[in-house]
Amino acid sequence: MIQKTVQRKVARKTVVAVLAALTTLAFIMPVSAATSKSTHATVEFEAGDLSLEKAPAFDFGKHKISHVREDYAASNVKEALEVFDLRGGNSGWNVTAALSKFQISSKDSLSGSFVTFNNLAIDPENGTIGPAPAQTGSATEIPSDGTAVKILSAAAGAGNGAWKATAAADKTKLTVFPGTASVGTHQATISWSLQDAP
Repeated sequence: MIQKTVQRKVARKTVVAVLAALTTLAFIMPVSAATSKSTHATVEFEAGDLSLEKAPAFDFGKHKISHVREDYAASNVKEALEVFDLRGGNSGWNVTAALSKFQISSKDSLSGSFVTFNNLAIDPENGTIGPAPAQTGSATEIPSDGTAVKILSAAAGAGNGAWKATAAADKTKLTVFPGTASVGTHQATISWSLQDAP
C-alpha cells in the first residue's frame, strides 16, 4: 500500500513537472509569423478627347516655268500631322486632307495639279504603347479640287495615345502640268479633318 501511494505521488509530481515544462516552452517558443500578404493597388480614369493637335504646311520652292510635267519636292515642311486619342476606347479614327485650287491674284491656276505624300513616317509620342495608325497606301495623292482624301487611319483598337505622322520634304511632291503656271506665287489651302471612325 505504502509503495502504491509513493508511486502515485511520484506520478503526480511527474505530470506537474511535464505541464510546467510545456507551459514554459509555450512562453519561450516564438509564434510562427506570416511571411506574405496580398493587397490591392487601384486607379480610375476618365475619358479624354480625340484631337488633331498639329497639321503640316508645305513650301514647294521657286522654279522656272517648264514645258513638261514637273514633280517638285517640298523645300520645307512645317510641322507634322499629330493626333491625340485619349478617349480610352477602341473605335479608331482617320484624318483626311482636302487641297483647294491654287490661285494667283485671286484667279484659279495650276489646273490639274496635285500633292503626293510618299511613305509617311508614323511614330508614337510621349512613350505611347500600342498598335499604330497607318497611311492609306504608300503614296497618297491629293488633287487640287477640294476633294477630301483619307491620309491616315487607325483601325478599331489602334491609334490610342499620341501619334505623329511626318512627311519628309523629299518624299512630298507637287505635280504641275505644262501650260498651267504663270509668273508669281501660287497658293492653295489644305483643309485637314479628323473623324472618329477608321
